[in-house]
Amino acid sequence: RSLLGIALLFFAVPSTADVLPCQFVQDNTCLFNTTFHSVPGKGDLVLDAQNHGIVRITAEFTSPESLTLSMNGDCLIDPKAKLSAAKDVSISTEGTNSTQGIIQVNSAEIQSGNDISLKASGANPQ
Repeated sequence: RSLLGIALLFFAVPSTADVLPCQFVQDNTCLFNTTFHSVPGKGDLVLDAQNHGIVRITAEFTSPESLTLSMNGDCLIDPKAKLSAAKDVSISTEGTNSTQGIIQVNSAEIQSGNDISLKASGANPQ
């Protein structure tokens, strides 16, 4: 009976996301500047910008599932950055009073097994 309960608990647990907080914060800018590869079984890789006004991505981030970043402000992806996921890559931002709601890709490499979604909204989305 207890083995059945343990087995049911094991199979009933949903996969959780692999949440990566800002790796460095300076002047309300959230930096993702150290390469990170999510491992299989961890779920989606979520870059957690914690409502910083500006997010700057300068390194390589990969996920065996999906990769997402939702934020309020401007997102700047450096040319040397690389975002890749086996499923979807999704970046969305909404401008605030002090930011425009820009996603600037700067010829960075973005790879996806399914969809790539970039959604900017706000006062002056670009």
